[in-house]
Amino acid sequence: MTEDGEGGIIEERGRHYIKGEHGYFMGSVSDGKPKGSASGIGGSDGGGTTDNMLTKETENKCEIIDKKINSFCLLPGAKHAEDFFDVGYKPGDTDLLRNDMSNAFDYKKAVDKKISSDNVEKFSIFMDLGVSQKKRFRTVWQKDTPESIPRLITAHRED
Repeated sequence: MTEDGEGGIIEERGRHYIKGEHGYFMGSVSDGKPKGSASGIGGSDGGGTTDNMLTKETENKCEIIDKKINSFCLLPGAKHAEDFFDVGYKPGDTDLLRNDMSNAFDYKKAVDKKISSDNVEKFSIFMDLGVSQKKRFRTVWQKDTPESIPRLITAHRED
């Protein structure tokens, strides 16, 4: 990456990005207007691959480890566990919650995308989750490299 001297605009592999208000470089800039995230969601580099390295086969894959669900989402007394219990999940519903989140994961619905200077991407996806009733949850994900599969960081109710 090289600075081009225009107030926080950088060039990488022929694409231009502008520094956002939080210090993250966002958006391909050709006409001075940001266009999405620096990962190039929805764009193409002309070489037949998407800029963010996700392919049709990987764009809806995600990683949810049992420990994240058992020690956070469904652990009585944990910070957001009541959010999940209130919609019908029980402490032993690890597989059910993981499957519900995996089935609802859609990278095209990612919002609040941020890419750090070391190319770690964080984003949120809103999902309707629940057993006895469905409620809106914010799930937060991270891609450690442009090629990696997103992994669950946290989840909580948000209207």
